[in-house]
Amino acid sequence: MEAKVIQMSEVKRSKLLNFYLRHEDPRLLHCKIKLVEKAIVDICGEIHGLALLLGDEEPSYFYALDEINKSLKTRLSSILGDLKSKYLNALVQKEIMEGEHESRRDREGD
Repeated sequence: MEAKVIQMSEVKRSKLLNFYLRHEDPRLLHCKIKLVEKAIVDICGEIHGLALLLGDEEPSYFYALDEINKSLKTRLSSILGDLKSKYLNALVQKEIMEGEHESRRDREGD
């Protein structure tokens, strides 16, 4: 069984995140970020456990899985960093828009 790897350019990933954030409530996004953080820890922990188990039988398996684990963790952490950055930007934009809306109401109320 062969694994398929989806490669996504930085530009395409950024566009996808921007589209997602325009249609997502920042509070829900924060919860999803926490779930992704936990998933990264869980996945990498499982791979490390597998590496230890298989490494007893064949040391080269340990090193191969350890390298895969490091690469995966780096890649997922990078994506998570982008998501956190976009989340903070979405919060700032939301506050700016709410502030503009309130000041417009104040001006119209005068």
